[in-house]
Amino acid sequence: RMLNLALAACLAAAAAFGGLAAWQHQEAQQTRQAADSRTADFARLLSAPDTTFVRQDVSYGGTGTVAVSRQLDQAAYFCEDLAPLPPDRTYQLWYIAPGNHVRSAGLLTARTALQAVSLPPPGAADSLAITVEPGKGSAEPSGNPLATWPLPAA
Repeated sequence: RMLNLALAACLAAAAAFGGLAAWQHQEAQQTRQAADSRTADFARLLSAPDTTFVRQDVSYGGTGTVAVSRQLDQAAYFCEDLAPLPPDRTYQLWYIAPGNHVRSAGLLTARTALQAVSLPPPGAADSLAITVEPGKGSAEPSGNPLATWPLPAA
């Protein structure tokens, strides 16, 4: 009887580990596919004939570069040396369109290493700004921008 219980426990453990291995494989495959997609998006943007790069120093001491293709309606932000922030604060990017219409372009993690962030389509935006916001971001900027990058005209 004990042998049967031990065998059943071993079979249950093997099934659990097999299921876990299959799940991990699927997660890794999805992560690779997402990374391949992001890489392809960056490659498309960086090789588009109309892509413009705007580089600027930022008041926290780092640098930021915006790459924009109006033909693709695609943009990316490259930065390094983002100064550390308290845990309850984050960097937030903003698109600014004519008439001072502002919309979020995403959040950034404070890192000193180079990071590349794919941005939402710029649409009619004529500039990109960065601010420091509460940890989960804001619906609109709560302070003055640390830097603003002009975007090329459409």
